Amino acid sequence: MISMLIVLQNTALCETF
Repeated sequence: MISMLIVLQNTALCETF
């Protein structure tokens, strides 16, 4: 479950940059 949250955060960072 935690890994999914990390993936979502990574995707958000990629979209931000």
